[in-house]
Amino acid sequence: MFRVLTLEDYIRIPPSRFGEPLERVAFEVLWNQYVGRVERDVGVYVAIFDVETSRRGGVVIFGDGGATYNRVRFKALVYTPLVNEVVEGEVVRTEDFGGRSLGLGPLMR
Repeated sequence: MFRVLTLEDYIRIPPSRFGEPLERVAFEVLWNQYVGRVERDVGVYVAIFDVETSRRGGVVIFGDGGATYNRVRFKALVYTPLVNEVVEGEVVRTEDFGGRSLGLGPLMR
């Protein structure tokens, strides 16, 4: 089952990206951090969208090379397989012992 979650997190913005639009940098950092991640209680993160950054400014942590940590609120599309859920996919690999790997659209690798 696919779900949309609204999440909040802090992201690290490196000094090399300070001149770029904050919303775009936040989206790229979140995409690299979340998409493809598997969490036991959540499922697999498929996509990130509707990224909003805090306008208060970032926090600088001593010893981190001048990077800022900004609070972000965003929505994430996640896939959580349910027990006895029927899904349609493509068999991408079979093993000698009878195991099979199934590709499920956005989750194919």
